[in-house]
Amino acid sequence: MKPTASWWFSTAAVLLLGCQGLPTGTKAGQVIDVPIRDDHVPEPISVKPGDEVRWVNKRSGPVRVIVLDRLPDEQLSCKSHFGGFARPADTARLTTTDTASICFRNPGIYKYVIRMEMDRQTPERNVAGEIRVEPDQAARQSPDSADAPK
Repeated sequence: MKPTASWWFSTAAVLLLGCQGLPTGTKAGQVIDVPIRDDHVPEPISVKPGDEVRWVNKRSGPVRVIVLDRLPDEQLSCKSHFGGFARPADTARLTTTDTASICFRNPGIYKYVIRMEMDRQTPERNVAGEIRVEPDQAARQSPDSADAPK
């Protein structure tokens, strides 16, 4: 039995609609770049809901960004280059100059690891990081204004 045109159309529609889960960008917040270099030592990143955290591979070799905490789609307002064919939804594989990003909807603390492929003597380097999604009001306050009397 040969597939009909309507079968091909239906199959294409299902595949396209299945990939429409989350938007790939943010329009609500700021974009915070996390450049990944060979000497990368991440500091905790503080953002507010709707901000986009974008990892940028500045190394000559590939890296993987792995979010250690479970991130259901309801928790995210955007996700780009995480997951894919034969790759978990919490992992992004970045070649040189590639980027991957996530936008968080709700406050919380999220841990991640950057796995850098190195040379033959040192096969892999793991660097831990943390993202703090703060409530809107706390994220907008400067450190000095938080202690000021009201």
